[in-house]
Amino acid sequence: MSNLLQSVKRTIAGLCLLAFLTTFSTTMAHAQTLKETTDWMKSSLAPKGIADLEANGFNLYETNGSRYSESLSLEFNGCSVKVTKDTVLTDFAVNDYHTRYIETFNLSDIDPKTVLTTDVGSGIWRQRDTAVTFSTTNDKKTIHCSAIVTEQGAKFGKDAGCMPADDSDELMRFGTSEYARRFVKAMRHAVTVCGGKASTF
Repeated sequence: MSNLLQSVKRTIAGLCLLAFLTTFSTTMAHAQTLKETTDWMKSSLAPKGIADLEANGFNLYETNGSRYSESLSLEFNGCSVKVTKDTVLTDFAVNDYHTRYIETFNLSDIDPKTVLTTDVGSGIWRQRDTAVTFSTTNDKKTIHCSAIVTEQGAKFGKDAGCMPADDSDELMRFGTSEYARRFVKAMRHAVTVCGGKASTF
């Protein structure tokens, strides 16, 4: 009876160890694949040459008398994301307006089914890019935005206002539809690894 009890204890201990190792290895695999994915999402936005015009994260829009450009960059800390958008609005008749928008959110708050590409060429601007849009699970307002003036002068560094400051939707503009599709694939993977869930309704 004593030998049987010892055998049962060893079996239980072995099963517990196996479960722990399986969980640990799965966690490590997820962490590794997340880092590989977010590293690509970050590095692939950088300029391919010496000019921002060659970057996947640079987009330029023009309309009569005005031009709008935006340079996009990303930073990751695990599942936390910081999006920086440096924008320049050039009104040829008046002035240049430089603004930096900073948006932060967690990948675990994103609904992976909402990560999609969308053409954004039907608005006021003659936009020549493809955008990636996504929303939070159950439309929770967990995407935070702030903005500062970045042109030199008296207003440098002052609050430029970000409307709304807390939102449930995000839009990132890219230079080509090909890159946007690749970004969607990477974004969905990162959101899933971080535990992002579909909305209830």
